[in-house]
Amino acid sequence: MDINTEITNSSWVCSVEKAKDYLHYYPREMKIKLSEFMSTVKSNPKVLDIGCGNAQLYPILKKNNPNLDYTGVDIVDSLLTAAKSVVGDGGKIIKDDIFKYLTSSDSPRFDFGVLSHILECVESPDLLMGRASDLCEYIAIHWYDPPIYEYDATTIAKNPHSEDSFKPFIRRKMGKDYWSYIINRYNLTLFYRIESNPTNILEIYKKSWLA
Repeated sequence: MDINTEITNSSWVCSVEKAKDYLHYYPREMKIKLSEFMSTVKSNPKVLDIGCGNAQLYPILKKNNPNLDYTGVDIVDSLLTAAKSVVGDGGKIIKDDIFKYLTSSDSPRFDFGVLSHILECVESPDLLMGRASDLCEYIAIHWYDPPIYEYDATTIAKNPHSEDSFKPFIRRKMGKDYWSYIINRYNLTLFYRIESNPTNILEIYKKSWLA
C-alpha cells in the first residue's frame, strides 16, 4: 500500500504544535458514545486506533475505560510525536503503514478496531475493512462523509492542515453499493449506530463468522 503511505506523508508537512491541534475542534459526542459503548462490552478493552493521528481519541476512551489497553498506529512523524505526548506510558504508539500492520504476523488481536475519519482517506476501504475485521472483534467507524452516494468517487484534494505548498489528500465519497459490497463480503453486521447529524455518525460492526 505504498501509494497511500506516500500521499499521507506528503499531506502532513506540519509542525508538532499544529499536529497537536488536529481534530480537537471536531464534535466529541460520537467519541464519547464510543467510549461509553466500549465500557459496556469489556472492562479492560483492547483497542487498536487505526490511523491514530495525534491520538486525540485516547483521553476520551480512557475516561470511561480506566483499564484501557490502547495501541495507536500511524505513519506521520509529526502526528506520532503529538500522539506520544498525549498517551505517555498509558499505551503504545507505533509507526507503521496501517495496511502492513494489520497483516503482520506479530500483530495481536484486539477487542476494538477504531477507524475515526480514516475510511474516507484511503485508496482501498475494501482491503482495510477486510484486514481490520480479521484482527478485531468489533470495528468502530466514525464517519465524517458516510457512504450515501449513488456512485463511488475518489479525488486527490488539498489538505488544509498541511503547512507545505504541496497538500495531496485522498478524499473519497463512498457509494452505497460499494459499502454494501464491503460489509457483505466480510460478513459484517451492524451492531450499533448513532447519528447526531448526517456528517457525524458512529457505526460499530461485528463479523458474523457463521454467515
